[in-house]
Amino acid sequence: RHALNNATHTLVGKRRDMAKIQSELEKFCELSQNREQDGGQAVFTSEVVVTEGNVVDAILKTALDYECDAIVMGSARHGALSEVVRGSVVKGVLRRSDRMVVVAPPLPKKE
Repeated sequence: RHALNNATHTLVGKRRDMAKIQSELEKFCELSQNREQDGGQAVFTSEVVVTEGNVVDAILKTALDYECDAIVMGSARHGALSEVVRGSVVKGVLRRSDRMVVVAPPLPKKE
């Protein structure tokens, strides 16, 4: 019974976390679009999608579900462990995607 309660609490917590992540991403996109109107850089999106699972599988499934023409992924220089994790996601998407994949470096920092 204790294990069931723990599992239920964990799953409910994850759903709540996912909803919070989606809400915060939607706020970020809205603020970015408002900033663009004031002369900043724009982030255009019609929908924010938050999902769980294997990262490469989730990216490819989302691209298929939304009939995307291309997948755009960011790339940044980080520590060795981060580079391995992010690099394997980019490589996995590049290997398995039947769509164009664009890997973009971060924008240069403004001084």
